Amino acid sequence: MGSSKKPRGSKADLKEADRESRCLALLEEVKTATPFPDGPDDLKNKSSKWTNVDATNVHNIKKIIATLTLADVPTDGTFRQDGGKGTDRGWIGTYVRFLINDLATQKRKAKDKLDKEERKKRGECDLLFADLDQPAREAAWRAVLFKDGKVTMGIRTFEARAGNANNCQVFWKALKEEEKAATVSKAKADGEVREMTREVKLPDALVPGQEDDGAMPFGAGGGVMSGAWLIGDLKDKYIIGVVEKAAARRGVSLEDMGADWARALLKIKRALEMKLRRVGMTTNARCVTTALTTGRDFTLLGVRASERALVRLVARLREAPTRDARDVVALRDWNRGDARACLTACGDAPRVGFGAAAGGVLGGGAASRGWLQSGRVGAARLSAMAVSDEAPASLGDAYQGYDWARAVVESASKSSSASREPLVVMTDTGSEVSLDLRSPTFLADYARLFSRNLGEVPAINAALDKLGLHETPGGEGGLCLLDWGLMAFDPLTGKGVAGPFIETCEDIDAEESKKKEIGAQGKFYAPKILHLALQKAILSGKLHFERDMLTLFYCIFGKLFFALLFYAGRITMLKARAMGFDPTLVPLELPCEDLPMVDPSIAKRFPNGIVIESSDHLLPILHATNDKFFDEGKCVLWALAFAAYYGADHPLARAALAAVGARKDDHER
Repeated sequence: MGSSKKPRGSKADLKEADRESRCLALLEEVKTATPFPDGPDDLKNKSSKWTNVDATNVHNIKKIIATLTLADVPTDGTFRQDGGKGTDRGWIGTYVRFLINDLATQKRKAKDKLDKEERKKRGECDLLFADLDQPAREAAWRAVLFKDGKVTMGIRTFEARAGNANNCQVFWKALKEEEKAATVSKAKADGEVREMTREVKLPDALVPGQEDDGAMPFGAGGGVMSGAWLIGDLKDKYIIGVVEKAAARRGVSLEDMGADWARALLKIKRALEMKLRRVGMTTNARCVTTALTTGRDFTLLGVRASERALVRLVARLREAPTRDARDVVALRDWNRGDARACLTACGDAPRVGFGAAAGGVLGGGAASRGWLQSGRVGAARLSAMAVSDEAPASLGDAYQGYDWARAVVESASKSSSASREPLVVMTDTGSEVSLDLRSPTFLADYARLFSRNLGEVPAINAALDKLGLHETPGGEGGLCLLDWGLMAFDPLTGKGVAGPFIETCEDIDAEESKKKEIGAQGKFYAPKILHLALQKAILSGKLHFERDMLTLFYCIFGKLFFALLFYAGRITMLKARAMGFDPTLVPLELPCEDLPMVDPSIAKRFPNGIVIESSDHLLPILHATNDKFFDEGKCVLWALAFAAYYGADHPLARAALAAVGARKDDHER
């Protein structure tokens, strides 16, 4: 995870906001806060008095948090069964454990700070150069680090001696790139650049523009992705476990990933952009029918937006002076032949990411995730490939190995912070129109400047393509893909390929399969990983549908997504309501003990509560409610709309009213 996304609160801030929300929700039910156990040892050794801790008073735990250890906190299962107040008791344990770990982290950081100050006093940070400004400091670093065209000190040693401050790591990496460039230049001068003439043909499945172009890892094309991975489904247990291990190995939270994705996907403006662009309208018939399909289409929208952002960044770096690219070695004279030769001379470097366009040269997972080992095979491929004028490789050897995904994210972040002013658009008539980017109608207003009736889709697409990543929902989705490592860029083509998170999933799958002496089990599509992360975010309580202003999937199979998820996560009617979700939209269980807290009409209709015996019953229930809605709601509204528009005596209105009457008679019979 990077820190260059939109500014947002720290994890502690988000936890505190969540606690306050839960506190308010519980206070609405119980009216008064529960007295907090006030004895010094009342909560030690998993005491039974933890049952008196709930969302209304858990903030008091901060007063004694220094006296508690993780061993003092009961398990989430114990909390759920202890009879305390609140519907999601397991959250109490999660919150307290976070506070304990957060305090330990703060103590460790404070100790590290003191240690650093002690080292400074002892003279161990001899390269800190605190009394110099940055240019003078970098000149002093260069005199120590760079001898005869080579970096003479390892990065960890340098960081320690420089106090790990003042962008010392960035400076060291820039010097390392300069060392590599010098090595390549010397190899060219000595005629020692290796170049193979073997012709490498790209596999058919990855020919750009083909019907299934991008099928792996972004799910383009027909039914290549198959179904979603569902929490609680035994057949998905292994593959979900692999993704969870990948998240743990990379030190990221699937719940946080899902929350980020939800705040881009479950938004009205996302649906508006997809409708304006007609995304999914031809492949998904009248409406998008599944949550995964919607996510897949939105993922592809994000991939294309990110690719366009990369093209714009490459163009700026080519035209701008080098001072605008602080983290990159100065750009030298270049041409396409030199760039290709430079990339070819990658030697025995541990790994060079040259993208999925390399296809099946190596075969297996390496090809599918878009990475190619350096050396002779890589050189052959590079010799055969033409470097796109819009791709990063066209910039020359100074940018070889640069993290283009991170560069696009950082560029978007800078553009976002600088673009608070209204967007001024020049129309075809030569007049200027000012639009507020924060307006809920911005996308539609902007599109109407290029197509008054919103019918000229190519013109609308071309106009939307010019907007920045933070200015469209698709761009926000692309930032999510880049920021969580689900997408990277092929430097030769500038196209999106699988990111490092997917690579880690494939590595773990290969490791697990090797233990079992079977072949690799899964294909790790970005939309399916995000779909799983979305499920985890919803069940974790990190999202609140009203507070976060999230929209829903309203078609029948979209509702099925929520119904299956809530069934697997044991989310009852009250829990769903506490999440800001309308509990009348999908079938939900209602325990008898919750009856006093629901609407009296529901309690009267279901005096014994509601129990769903199997997830197989959910779709038939949704079909039945959908039919009921049409018979008694939508059909009547349709007829009344005809009558209101044409007049009650119009033939079309009379026909509609007659149809309603006929359906009512059939229903009564």
